[in-house]
Amino acid sequence: MRVVRTVERDGQGEGFSSLELVLALALLALALVILVPRLSPRPLYLTADAQELAANLKVARSFAMSRSTHYQVRVASTTQYVLERGELTGSVWTFPVIERTVTLRPGVTFSGADVGKAVSFDSRGRVVGPEVTFTLADGARGWTQQVVVRVTGLVEVP
Repeated sequence: MRVVRTVERDGQGEGFSSLELVLALALLALALVILVPRLSPRPLYLTADAQELAANLKVARSFAMSRSTHYQVRVASTTQYVLERGELTGSVWTFPVIERTVTLRPGVTFSGADVGKAVSFDSRGRVVGPEVTFTLADGARGWTQQVVVRVTGLVEVP
């Protein structure tokens, strides 16, 4: 960057002093520090992962109804969940068959309380047990997104 100074007849210069340039650059740097993280795709990752989880929950419900068996979606770790098919063992449903494993996008995690949490759908598409809420988080910003599965089997992303 070149600083040009013009000289008027009275000898006073027009242009920018070094202090003015340093202040302008500092303000520009501060604006970039604030703006650049907001332009990253991470908020989109959180929304996309919540929508994908909701879609996989709907798929599990649809599979349960169309295949007349139980399916469940279970949070396997803070970054992964699985879609599992059930088998009736005596009078108890177990879920030994993993049909799909999904890994969340970078920076998105399940809350620690969600690890191990599962929602099961019966052959009528209803939830076996109480309503379930999954919480996805963008740790860098502290943002969260919930996915709620109602007892009726309805999946919502509020």
